[in-house]
Amino acid sequence: MSSLTRLTLSFFILLTIGSAAKSIASEPMAASTVPGLPTAPVAANTKTLLLQMQDAFTNIAKNSEPWVVNVQVLKLNDGSSTDPSDLASRPNAATGSGLIVRADGYILTNDHVVDGASEVVVTLSDGREFPGTVAADYRSDLAVVKIDAGAPLPVAPFGDSDAVLPGQWAIAIGSPFDLQNTMTVGVISAINRHQEIGSEPDNARYYPDLIQTDAAINPGNSGGPLLNIDGQVIGVNVAIESPVEGSSGVGFAIPSRFAQSILNDLITKGSVTRGFLGVTPADLTPAQETEFGVGKGAWVAEVEQDSPAGKSGIKAADIITSFDNKAVTGELSLREAIASTAPGTAVPVVLVRDEIPVDLTVTIAPPPPSETDVNPTTVKVAPRKLGIAVRTLTATDRQEANLGTSMLGAYITNVVANGPADLAGLTVGDIITQIGRQTVTNADDATKALAQVTNGQPVTVVVVRSSGNKIISEAISLRP
Repeated sequence: MSSLTRLTLSFFILLTIGSAAKSIASEPMAASTVPGLPTAPVAANTKTLLLQMQDAFTNIAKNSEPWVVNVQVLKLNDGSSTDPSDLASRPNAATGSGLIVRADGYILTNDHVVDGASEVVVTLSDGREFPGTVAADYRSDLAVVKIDAGAPLPVAPFGDSDAVLPGQWAIAIGSPFDLQNTMTVGVISAINRHQEIGSEPDNARYYPDLIQTDAAINPGNSGGPLLNIDGQVIGVNVAIESPVEGSSGVGFAIPSRFAQSILNDLITKGSVTRGFLGVTPADLTPAQETEFGVGKGAWVAEVEQDSPAGKSGIKAADIITSFDNKAVTGELSLREAIASTAPGTAVPVVLVRDEIPVDLTVTIAPPPPSETDVNPTTVKVAPRKLGIAVRTLTATDRQEANLGTSMLGAYITNVVANGPADLAGLTVGDIITQIGRQTVTNADDATKALAQVTNGQPVTVVVVRSSGNKIISEAISLRP
């Protein structure tokens, strides 16, 4: 789990061997003892460095494992599919990752992981599972899941994402392809990336500031942490750029500084309050700096006419150099300044137009509601039990199923669509012989055992069923 990729290891060896080349001849050497292979001497200090680095990664894996979680999501289709076999309300399961940010059970993940969820289940590193409720923010693509674990949980340590530089180590941890607590290692490839991700204009998300890494990020890593060499969270893994559905060495993470500001709002208020100006800013290009005679500021690429910016007189091709008496250095600084301003606040703005400074006052508004604001993601845990109907196994049932005369149990006569039993694969005709630790010999036994089942907690159900030409007994885990 903590071993280095061949590429990363080769890169490190080139550096360390290069720096130690002058002293290799005079150092004690450790020869290879692999049978059948020629000896391959390794400088002692080089091996020590490699072992120290290996220990560092091992410690990161060990220390982070308790606070990195698996996020399982059940989503119900909206019936928009044209495939007649894709019935409306048929459930889809998805998996993502998350990190515990407060000991009382708050978990940070991506909005796109839990978006549209009808049920969210968080699995801790020790295998315990808990249902969760969600507070999400579409614009930032971040969400918080709250669970009740009954005791304080270990919490992720945050690092300074503003101090991240290209070339530094980057460690991604999460559940790619549902493989919980998978660790991959790479470097920071770039910072301050601007990315629009999504296939359609209406559902594309814009990320003004991302950390890029070549640490392998795959489906299921979303919402998990990107760590520095000290094991601190510097980002929340969010997306990949790839011609295939897997890592191609270009992954992105939301900086931890930004994520922390969003999660605090989600925890304390359940939503994020941000300001709205009504402009699409961009960084100045060298050509624009020369053309307009301005060295720093945010280029106004687009203005919504019926917005605070449009109403105050801001125009496309203006260059905003100051917002609320603070210098604007580019797109990101303007976006952050606007978002952090409370709606209703009158803000002084300085811009340059035709090389002439223009002073304006703009009253910041709340963002216009989006579909996700009108219909936010909400997940509630409702009592469901197993979603089955049963009767006592009869002699006719035994004969039709080719069972022995001594077989006892509860015969399933109905399974509720999308209920826990249906989702776990129980079907009409299965015979329940055990629920939890309670033996089931008839329908009354099943009813009594179900009454002791706790909603939201996994329970094992043992059933007898036909499988091909065989009769098998199978233990199945369900979540009521």
